[in-house]
Amino acid sequence: MTEPELSERDLPSAEDMENELGGRIERDIIQLHPIPDAEWRTREKLFLVDSPLRQEIAESIGRYFKRETPYDFPPYSAGDESSETPVYLIRTTRVGAVVAIAAGALGMRRVQGEWILKWIWIHPWERGQLGDGPEQTANLVFRTLDELYGDFLIEGPISPAMRRLMEKRGYDSDRVVHVG
Repeated sequence: MTEPELSERDLPSAEDMENELGGRIERDIIQLHPIPDAEWRTREKLFLVDSPLRQEIAESIGRYFKRETPYDFPPYSAGDESSETPVYLIRTTRVGAVVAIAAGALGMRRVQGEWILKWIWIHPWERGQLGDGPEQTANLVFRTLDELYGDFLIEGPISPAMRRLMEKRGYDSDRVVHVG
C-alpha cells in the first residue's frame, strides 16, 4: 500500500506551526539566567534584586513559579521590591561559570515586624539537590535566609517538597502562616 501524496494545502502553514508550537515551546522552556551585573567569581548564593536587569530575571522566574502553581498571577512584577519586600535571585550550584547564573528566585515580606518567605522557585535541575548535604542548593539558600532573617515564617499553602525540606531543616510546622 502506498502513501497518498500530500499537496501544499494538506500541510500546515508556517503560521499554523508557530501558533501550534510557539505556546508549547514557550511554556516548556526554562532558562538559566546569567546575572552579568554580579561581581565576577563571587561565592554569594543570593543576589538582591536591585537593578532593572535583575528585575527582568526575577519576573521571568516568577512566571515559572506561576506555571507550576494554581495562582492566577506571577508572584513578582518589576518594582514590587522594597526594604519591606526584598526579592532575591538564587545562584545555581550545578552550573560552574565565571559569571553568576540564576536558577531561582524568592520573595520575602515584613508583616508586623515578622519576616515571611512569600514565595520561592528553584529550577528543577537544582531541586534534585534537596538532600541532606551542606552544599545542596536549598540548604544553602535556607541557611542564608536563616542568617539574614532569623526565625522567618513561611507563607502557606506549602508544597509537599517544602514540607519535607522544613522537616529536614528542623523547622516547626508553626512557621507556616496564612496571610490574607
